[in-house]
Amino acid sequence: KTNILQVSVDLESKKKESGVALLQNLNDLISASYAKRIEVRTADIANQIKFNERAIVNSKEKAKNLQDQINEITAREDKLREEIKTINANTAQILDKREGLSKNSANIENVSLLLLTNFIQNNLSYSNQLNNQFSDLSIRRANLNLEIKNIDSQISDFQMAIDKLNANRVFVSTLRVISQPGLSPTAISAHNKKTLVLSIFMG
Repeated sequence: KTNILQVSVDLESKKKESGVALLQNLNDLISASYAKRIEVRTADIANQIKFNERAIVNSKEKAKNLQDQINEITAREDKLREEIKTINANTAQILDKREGLSKNSANIENVSLLLLTNFIQNNLSYSNQLNNQFSDLSIRRANLNLEIKNIDSQISDFQMAIDKLNANRVFVSTLRVISQPGLSPTAISAHNKKTLVLSIFMG
C-alpha cells in the first residue's frame, strides 16, 4: 500500500525561513521515526525466519533419529524371524521323534517321551516370547512412523511460515521524500502569505 503525506503551513512571507526550517525538522522527525519502525519490523521478520529455520533443522534431526530407531527395529525383526523359524523347525522335529517313540513304546512313562515333551513345552514358551517381542516391535514401529509423519507435517508448516514471512518482508513499506520543503509560487492572501509544502512518499 502506498501513501503520500503532504503537509502545508500558511505563513507570512517574512516568516518563510522559519517555516521551511519547521517543515524540515518535521521531515527529519518523520523520516527517523519511520526508518526505526521499518528497522524493527525487518529485524522481527528476520528473527522469525531464523526461528523457523532452526525448527526445521531440529525437526529433521529428530526425524532422522526416529528413522534410525526404525532401522534398528527392522534389524531386530529380521533376527526374530530367524529365531522363530529355527524354534519352529526344532519343535517340529521333536514332535516327529515323540510321535515315533509313542508308536514304538508300550511304556507311557518312557523317560525319552517326557524329555521330548519338556523340550516341546520349552520351545513353545520361548516361541511365544519371541512372537510377543515381534508384536511389540511392530507397535513401536507404527508409533515411530506416526511421529515421523507428524514431524513432516510440522516441517511443512514451518516452511509455509518462512515463505509467508519472506513475502511480508518484500512488502515492508519504505519512506522517501519526494518534495523538500518549499514555497508556493503565489501568495494565498492579500496579506502576502505564502504556503510552505512538504510531501513525503510512503510505500
